[in-house]
Amino acid sequence: MGPSFIHFAAPPFPYFLECNRTVYQPGDQHPNRSHIGIFDLLIVEQGCLFIGEDHNQWEVSAGHTLLLLPDHYHYSVKPCDETTSFIWIHFHTLADWSSSEGGPVYINRETHFRQFLTPPYTIRVPQFGPLPDPFERSGQAEMLLQLSTGRRSSAV
Repeated sequence: MGPSFIHFAAPPFPYFLECNRTVYQPGDQHPNRSHIGIFDLLIVEQGCLFIGEDHNQWEVSAGHTLLLLPDHYHYSVKPCDETTSFIWIHFHTLADWSSSEGGPVYINRETHFRQFLTPPYTIRVPQFGPLPDPFERSGQAEMLLQLSTGRRSSAV
């Protein structure tokens, strides 16, 4: 199985809902959830999360990300072996999105144009992988955490 990519049609762009940092101790585990209706981006800072989604399973170690999909079942494969810290970011999109392995996916241009009055382009995001170095150094995750402590309208 090749790497999976999530493809977002834009504009409109996916939009931020909320985020926070969670710390699990050995024996703690991520909750099982099904069809939550929003994307859940996990950024592991320390330790390792053992997460499954439908038939796939990942060991998401420090410096890696996993994007859980809104219309799938995700679950803990096993409890954490060590102290594990991660940032979770919930976001949503109004435009079409899809997942695929490998090459690019193109959204139906005519349908997108009728709905949003602009032709689409595709944002391609790996579902699992190392955190891109420029993002890690940018401090953007910390900025989102700070925005989340204020009023939601300010964070948007």
